[in-house]
Amino acid sequence: MDKTKENDSQNVVLILGPSDDRRCFDLFNWFRKKQPQWGFALTKSRLSIPERLLYPGAFALPAASAQQLLQSVASRPQFTFVYLPFFEDDIAALLSIKPHWPQNFKALLPAFEDFETARDKYSFTTRFQATGHVPAMFDKSVSASDFPAGGVVSKPRRGRGAIGMRFHDDVATLAKVPDEDVIQEKLGDGRSVTGAFFCCTGGRVVAHHQHRRLRTYPSTGGVSVSAGIVHLPGIAARGEAIMKALHWEGLAMLEFLPHPVTGEQLAIECNTRLWGSCLLGEFAGYGIVETYVCLCLGIPVPENKIKENARLVWYVPYQLLYVLQHPFKRFGSLFPEKNTAYISATGAGVFRASLFILNNVFNARKWRILFQKVFRKK
Repeated sequence: MDKTKENDSQNVVLILGPSDDRRCFDLFNWFRKKQPQWGFALTKSRLSIPERLLYPGAFALPAASAQQLLQSVASRPQFTFVYLPFFEDDIAALLSIKPHWPQNFKALLPAFEDFETARDKYSFTTRFQATGHVPAMFDKSVSASDFPAGGVVSKPRRGRGAIGMRFHDDVATLAKVPDEDVIQEKLGDGRSVTGAFFCCTGGRVVAHHQHRRLRTYPSTGGVSVSAGIVHLPGIAARGEAIMKALHWEGLAMLEFLPHPVTGEQLAIECNTRLWGSCLLGEFAGYGIVETYVCLCLGIPVPENKIKENARLVWYVPYQLLYVLQHPFKRFGSLFPEKNTAYISATGAGVFRASLFILNNVFNARKWRILFQKVFRKK
């Protein structure tokens, strides 16, 4: 542990995840300037030299398990630690030992049963099937006559992003779907997803915003590389109803797609962790994550100026690839644009942004995850 980085003036410390996670890097850069009185800790036994350069002022917090995380927090009573929910398995582990949370550990998380219902795609779809909030669900034995004209999509009950997702245009291909996978009616091509983001307490929505995918890589649907703020009242109302029914506490993201026939927006799944585009909500002034931290601390939530036309762009490598497709037509997109936040870059400065990107270029784990998301079988 780096004693020199711990000081009593930073009595509020946000617990970040792995140093190579763009969500951690983006939120560190944002709150380092927005809330300079807050400190930061990375869940590691010690920080490397590159990590010290990427996260100046942060210190290491050993957290190989939920128990060790709580022990590390309890051993530093001079700080109030706020847990940010980056990974669902870590959340589940913490909820299972909630009676042992030390007083200086703050987190706003749902009840274990509600959390399990939301993160399990089968349980979530089953829970809201009768309300019409979600798409129709099928099993592998569905007959050809009942098979929807637009096809179906299969995906793991629990998973990360698009990993393991498969599209099916006829009944025959369902035979290869794992028994534990969820099979839902396919709603469009997946590129018109609207994300609805919520911070709740007691099932009541305290902060909310939405964004729609503007571009994915590959263009047929995959990783979201550009998104823009939208506001669809139907999604807001449906999302609030779902959050209320789940008695939700803390952060959640609902993904919506329009039904190809009715046009009705349906929730295809619930992400019970911080999402990859979390920077956009903070940049646009909705402050979903900031609201979460303030609720954990029991302090007033600051008012922010809203940027309704805010956008988010993943510059390296995806914006560069986008420009290279039509370099003369899209050359202007290489330069920073107004009301646009850049993943892994906004608030970081050229040196740290370049270091973070370079560090991930040589990160084999990141390439494996990207390969699973982008090159999954359709």
